[in-house]
Amino acid sequence: MSTWKINVVQPPVNTAPIGHPPTWEAVLTRCGGRCECTGSCGRTHSRTEFRCDRTHDRGGVRITVAPAHLVVTGAAAARLPVADLRAWCPDCYRMARRRHIDADAARTRFEPTTDAPTLFDL
Repeated sequence: MSTWKINVVQPPVNTAPIGHPPTWEAVLTRCGGRCECTGSCGRTHSRTEFRCDRTHDRGGVRITVAPAHLVVTGAAAARLPVADLRAWCPDCYRMARRRHIDADAARTRFEPTTDAPTLFDL
């Protein structure tokens, strides 16, 4: 009976995004490769100087670059300058996006719309 050896191919340690690498590199250079969340996700990060301590390619973390305000369309996010982008670890991004969407929904729920008919429309 023969024994088979399976080789597992791992991606390289220094991974870059598929999108626009120069923008991603500019944001990661600015933040030192560390997640820039300071509590938008709902956690205080109080043990790590009030900023998330997750770093790109350390412990399997892949830092994502996304807008600071996470309720923008993809087209609007693509046009944002580097100053309006933040580095996010997957956990902070997911939780902060959920919180931003909920807050935006709550805010727009009670805003008056200009298209609504009024009592005195003829």
